[in-house]
Amino acid sequence: MAWILDPFFRKRAGFSIQILENWAEIVGHDIAATTQPLRIIWSSHRPRVEQIFEPATLAVACNGFSAMVLQHKSAEVIQRVNTYFGYSAISRLKIEQKVVRAVKNKNMSLLQRNGCLNNEQRIYLEQMVAEIKDDALRQSLYNLGENILINRIRDDCEKT
Repeated sequence: MAWILDPFFRKRAGFSIQILENWAEIVGHDIAATTQPLRIIWSSHRPRVEQIFEPATLAVACNGFSAMVLQHKSAEVIQRVNTYFGYSAISRLKIEQKVVRAVKNKNMSLLQRNGCLNNEQRIYLEQMVAEIKDDALRQSLYNLGENILINRIRDDCEKT
């Protein structure tokens, strides 16, 4: 489906549909529940070869009551989006107050929707990274494994 809609979204909204599909994983489920990316606003003038790249503005729809929370967390959201892109693509957020409906799968348990693993899964991950001596690397790999398992759970629930 993404391959059909990607050209449309790139032309109309300035970004790939993948940012829509992965919004909850990019910004976190707590922020994604009340927000939705609308478009990326790139600089109106075309840069010449000697000009420096200018990051864009990400327009985000947000429920009115959570606009202040999003404003407070804007630096974190920008950092997460830039991490997703792999470079500093976004420099600021433009918050637009609109009604945003949270999409939740009825088949998922509350723990799975919140992105939590059970004790058995946590122990499994801890055993996998236990021999890594560097604390920062071990924690990063643990977080990666946790995200992979959560995504697998979510995908399995969406298939049913």
